[in-house]
Amino acid sequence: MCQAIREMREEERMKGEKRGEARQNELTKRLLQDNRLEDLRRAVDDCSFREQLFIEYGMKEKPIF
Repeated sequence: MCQAIREMREEERMKGEKRGEARQNELTKRLLQDNRLEDLRRAVDDCSFREQLFIEYGMKEKPIF
């Protein structure tokens, strides 16, 4: 039973990572499309700014549950 729970948790973690990666890639595409290279550079290092961009582009993270 414990192994099954560990596997489920790992699967959920991996899904979360993939969602985060897809979200980041989409933001990168949109910034490149809009020629916002300086904002892209800043978003790489500035988490708060990156979150502002997600909101600006209507990409606010949805709750898992």
